[in-house]
Amino acid sequence: MSPDLKKPKRSSGLRQVKKPARKGRLLASSKLSDAKIREVIRCYAFARSPAEAIARTGLSHVTVYRLYGHIRRRLLYVGLYRAKTAFIDDMNDWEEEGRPHFDWEDFEKALRLWLGNRRGIDAKNRDLYVSEAVFRVQENRYEPLQIYNLILQAIKSVGPLNREPEPTAAALYYREVLRLNMQIFLSVARTLGDPVFNAFAESKTDTMISRMDPSFSEAAAFDRRVISKARKT
Repeated sequence: MSPDLKKPKRSSGLRQVKKPARKGRLLASSKLSDAKIREVIRCYAFARSPAEAIARTGLSHVTVYRLYGHIRRRLLYVGLYRAKTAFIDDMNDWEEEGRPHFDWEDFEKALRLWLGNRRGIDAKNRDLYVSEAVFRVQENRYEPLQIYNLILQAIKSVGPLNREPEPTAAALYYREVLRLNMQIFLSVARTLGDPVFNAFAESKTDTMISRMDPSFSEAAAFDRRVISKARKT
C-alpha cells in the first residue's frame, strides 16, 4: 500500500494532562511550588547555605533569603529558637542553683564564629540570626531530618510561613516536640546499661505518649473550632 494511502492512526481522544505542582500549603498566595519550598526548608534544616539552596532549587537570591528569614521567625515563634537574653537568664539560674559553671567565653566565641561568615545580617534581622546561632551552637539536640520535620509541623500547626501565626493552633507542633524529647530521653537511658531502669523508662515513655495523643488531639480540634469561629465573625 502506498504510504499516502495508509490509514491515519486513531486517537484515543484522551490527552495526558500534566498536573501542576502543588502550591499554597507552605506559603500563602505564592507562585512557588511546595516541592521547591520543601527543598529550601530541607537545606535550612541541614544547615546548608542559601547559596546551596539557590543552586538546588533555581530560585532567586532574594526568594531564598526571604524563605530562610520566614523559617527563623517561625521557629522563634514556636519556641525551638529563643532570644539570647532568655538563654542567658536560664544559664544564670543554672549557676545559681550550684550547677557547673557555664563557659561564657567559649559561648560568645562560638556565636561570633557562627555569625561571622553569614551574609544578609542587618539591624532588623540580627536578633533572628542570633537566636539561630544560640540554637545551632548550644541547644540543638535534634538531627537535621528531625528539624526538617519540626519546621513542617510548625507550618502545619500555625499556618503558612508568610502569614501571621495562628496564636492558639500550636498543639500539634508541641506534641511532636514532646515525642522527640521522649525518644531522646529513652535513647540516653538505654546507654546507661541498667536493664531495670531501661525497662522502667521505656514503659513510662510509652505511657506518656499514649496519654498525650488524645489530649493534644482534643486541644488541636478546639483550636480549629476557635479559629474557624473567629474567621466567620
